[in-house]
Amino acid sequence: DNSNNFDSLLQKLPFSTPSSPTTDNTQIGWRKRQLNKTKAHPIQPHPNKPRTIIRPSQQHPPSFFPPYAHNGSIPQNSSSLDTVLLHDQPSIERMKHAAQIARRLLNYICSPSIVTVGTTTEQINQLLHNAALKSGAYPSPLNYMGFPKSVCSSINEVVCHGIPDGRALELGDVVSFDVSCYVGGV
Repeated sequence: DNSNNFDSLLQKLPFSTPSSPTTDNTQIGWRKRQLNKTKAHPIQPHPNKPRTIIRPSQQHPPSFFPPYAHNGSIPQNSSSLDTVLLHDQPSIERMKHAAQIARRLLNYICSPSIVTVGTTTEQINQLLHNAALKSGAYPSPLNYMGFPKSVCSSINEVVCHGIPDGRALELGDVVSFDVSCYVGGV
């Protein structure tokens, strides 16, 4: 039954596959579809909106936040580019914990119940933001060098670090999410 469902979804995709060449003009090639979509809705600068800033509270003490969380700037005393930072075992364990949370969050937002046709990347960003905070993690992209969202969402021709917005996902979109977390100082 799943294979029939998959086959029916595959037939609805707006491009033809080598195994099913199209003889009519109702389907167009993937590249042409993307070109038409890009011409109709070109990539534009993200609008300047007030930054989302999580304020310190009992639930989120100052140690919860990375150094850039409130002003978007990396402190000048940070490791320079020519310095290799060696982590001790407790720091490595904290990084593993942060990576496990990030993996769970990525699995969550990539679930078929969330990434569906019609869902916007802004909605996915909000779900991830709330889930990260509930997990005790700060969503690392948020306010890093002024990045306005909690996840990077790259759709189709956006290569990386796309900013979530109100565009609804469509069947056939190529979607990529970058999730990272700040937990316990790492």
